[in-house]
Amino acid sequence: MPDKFKQPKYPIKLGKSMSDLAEGPVTPGEKSDEIMYPGTMLEWERPYNFPDEGTITFRFKKKSEETRKKPGGKTMQRVELDFVEIVDTEAKKGGEDKEESTGDALDKEVKKLAKKKVDKTEDEDEGY
Repeated sequence: MPDKFKQPKYPIKLGKSMSDLAEGPVTPGEKSDEIMYPGTMLEWERPYNFPDEGTITFRFKKKSEETRKKPGGKTMQRVELDFVEIVDTEAKKGGEDKEESTGDALDKEVKKLAKKKVDKTEDEDEGY
C-alpha cells in the first residue's frame, strides 16, 4: 500500500527541536535542544473553559499539504488544517503517566459518541 494511505501510529509526538526545524546548521545563539510545538489560537464569543492541560478532539478539513526533501535526505511534511468543530475536551488526570492504547482511546470515543446520540434521541422523544 502506498505511504500516502498508511494510517500513522497514534499518539504522534509533535514536539521538534530547533535543530530538527532548521534548514541549515543551528547558529550558536539558538538552543538546538529546545523543543518547539505547533500551536493554534482560538477566538470565540463565549469562554471555552479549557483545562490548563488535557486532551482535545477536533473535527477538521485538510486545507493544504506539502512534502519536501531537506538537506541530508530527510523528508518534511507540512499540513494546514481548518478546525471545523471541537468534539470533546478532557482534563489531564493528575499523577497519571500511563499512555492509553489507540484501541482503548477509540473505544472510549465511540462510547461517548454513542451516549451523546442516545441522549439526543431521548431529548427529541421528550419534546425538548
